Amino acid sequence: DFQTQLQSQATQGQTALQETMEALREEVLCEAEKQAGAAHTKMASEVAERLSRFAEAITGIESRAEQAAAAAEAVRDQLDSNTSLVKECQTEVRAAQVATTARA
Repeated sequence: DFQTQLQSQATQGQTALQETMEALREEVLCEAEKQAGAAHTKMASEVAERLSRFAEAITGIESRAEQAAAAAEAVRDQLDSNTSLVKECQTEVRAAQVATTARA
């Protein structure tokens, strides 16, 4: 009868609607996962870029530290050389003083 047909069609329509809603929900979830993955990838890329710049900065600092250490070593060597020269001069001055005193 007519009412049974209407109920049957209503049930079929409701089932089709539920299936469509479920399919849409899955599509939305899938798209959300894709976008989240893309955002994660972008963020990871940005972090990697920052870390790369940080590593470059550290390399530059290390290089300058090595240059400073080499310069400090050169200054130390020059200081040692100057100290030796001063000692030699002092020895010569003492010798000259002794010789001058002996002549007098």
